[in-house]
Amino acid sequence: MPAEKSLLPNMPPSTRRTFLSLLGALGAGGALAACGGDSGGLDSGGSGGGKPTLKQWYHLYGESGTEQAVKRYAEGYDKATVEVQWTPGDYNSKLASGLLSDNGPDVFEYGEFNVDMVRSGQVAPLDDIVGPVRDDYTDADITATSLDGSIYGVKIVDDTGFIYYRKSLLAAAGVQPPTTMDELIDASRALDRNGIKGLFIGNDAGVTPAFGGGAMLDPVLWMAGTANLTADNKIGFTTPEAKDALRKLRELADSGSLLLGAPPTSGTRRRSRRSSPPCSGAACGRCRRSRRRWATTSASCPGPP
Repeated sequence: MPAEKSLLPNMPPSTRRTFLSLLGALGAGGALAACGGDSGGLDSGGSGGGKPTLKQWYHLYGESGTEQAVKRYAEGYDKATVEVQWTPGDYNSKLASGLLSDNGPDVFEYGEFNVDMVRSGQVAPLDDIVGPVRDDYTDADITATSLDGSIYGVKIVDDTGFIYYRKSLLAAAGVQPPTTMDELIDASRALDRNGIKGLFIGNDAGVTPAFGGGAMLDPVLWMAGTANLTADNKIGFTTPEAKDALRKLRELADSGSLLLGAPPTSGTRRRSRRSSPPCSGAACGRCRRSRRRWATTSASCPGPP
């Protein structure tokens, strides 16, 4: 359906969509989408030209200060009154119910692109908003939130992963920074000594495809020049190259050199104090407390091809 017809009837479409273009920077999470259809959640501010009200929903973030930062930004936004709802518990179920009600959000956060939301008119295309800033996003970002040539959301965070390693420990073991998967496996084995494991890529050995796990599943497929789903919507993990890459990941998991059972932290994966680099960027990228201690003794490299 045309974008203008999918928006709320109480407010001129161009005005509301202008708000959405500026609201895309709020907070941090997976993606933001604009609600389509008649949600009834938008107060146009009346005929006197007052500021309209926009409802924006987020799931509950565990990181301290996140909610306060989002609400502070919303309070400082002078083109609309932004009502932020911070949702604990089962956010997805509450969002699904909200989108079917008259009190749902105008802008909301959602972890993964949902085709059913597009087909049912629950989200509005944002092509005219994203168009002027298209180059600020990677092709992967745009593809992840697009359907049939239209963009229905914007990514609000991208994670970058590296392999972090302790230079002194590699030197003591006579190991060079790995540049291939075979070298990574060999390095992990060589560093597994003196009560310190060689590599930490998650307590799941990097293979559990759930929140907080599966850190290695996508990268090993990218190393093989493919992905779970190809650009033409074909299965990409059954190619001979993908099978070889997954076998290498299994070899790493079976090597006995991985640190498993590290104590969990709130909502993040972090290197145990008992482990030593190299480790996955997803785990060590959030080890902020030890930043000064490791600053002159550690380095990083991209994942091996």
